[in-house]
Amino acid sequence: LSLVEHLRVSGELTAPVLVIAPTSVMGAWRGEAAKFCPGLKLATIERTSSKSGESLRAAVGDAQIVITSYTLARLDAEEFQSMT
Repeated sequence: LSLVEHLRVSGELTAPVLVIAPTSVMGAWRGEAAKFCPGLKLATIERTSSKSGESLRAAVGDAQIVITSYTLARLDAEEFQSMT
């Protein structure tokens, strides 16, 4: 988180950072980001794009950190790979 915040502040963050974590700690990532880096824009991907009815690109929007689980990263791998 501190590296991403440093990149954001210095203007060097040019694409979202993807965090792939166990589902059980996704909430902790959200909480820690909000607590220690409140200026970071965050997107949490908790459903596949087919279940949410929204493309991954739309769900990410202008987020600077994208958090998802191992399973969702695998299921939506093509969409994740199509993004920077």
